[in-house]
Amino acid sequence: VGTPVGAPVGAIPTSHKKRPLTLIVASLSGVIIAASATGWLILRPVEVPKVSPPPLAAVTPVVPEAVTPVVPVAVAPVAPATPVEPVSPVPAIPVEPAVAMAVTPVLPVTPVLPEVITPIVSVVTDRGVSPVYSVGETVNFVATVSADAFVYCFYRQATGEVFRIFPNNRASNPRVKAGENVQIPSGNGFKIRFDVPHSLENIICLAATSDLTAVPSIANVPALAPLPYASLEELVNVIRQKMGGLITASTVEIKVK
Repeated sequence: VGTPVGAPVGAIPTSHKKRPLTLIVASLSGVIIAASATGWLILRPVEVPKVSPPPLAAVTPVVPEAVTPVVPVAVAPVAPATPVEPVSPVPAIPVEPAVAMAVTPVLPVTPVLPEVITPIVSVVTDRGVSPVYSVGETVNFVATVSADAFVYCFYRQATGEVFRIFPNNRASNPRVKAGENVQIPSGNGFKIRFDVPHSLENIICLAATSDLTAVPSIANVPALAPLPYASLEELVNVIRQKMGGLITASTVEIKVK
């Protein structure tokens, strides 16, 4: 007795389907035959297809990763610490007190002045440095300097009077260049003529590095006018005192017969 397993394959007709079922079950070669009062029922089992399980995927075996063995490192034994000797304190070096040094005062620097070239003057007559003239004759002079200078020439006649004959009205510039010849007298301005026989007359030329206008008795007296000096020596001394510069002189003594 049980619940039908599959759908009926064939049945014996009966006109009384609602009557109670009396089962007589027989099994022949897998076919179930059921009989009841109402008829026969043949039941064939339904074949259920067998479902094969899906094949299992091949599992790749996990190869364990090769692990490099750790080589133990040899550790050198630690040497015992050497005891450190205590450091002796360094004695302090005594510092000597500073000694004040004498400072040499700096002397002022004296400026170097350009070298002053001393002009050398020379004078000659038209008859040389020891001339002799006769009464009624005239004389001419030539003055030169070795370096640029201020030139002044003076004349003392037989009577003792002193005159300035250069610079004069015809040649008023006392500045003379080195090697230049100064003619005295120059041109037709004046002439020096001898009138006193058996006398001595003199000419002197001075060369200075500065103008002689600093001497009032010379600057304020015109040329060929008598100067307030009794001799040429007195004149030169006054000029040297007033000027204080480098002055050279050249003289010529003239004999009149």
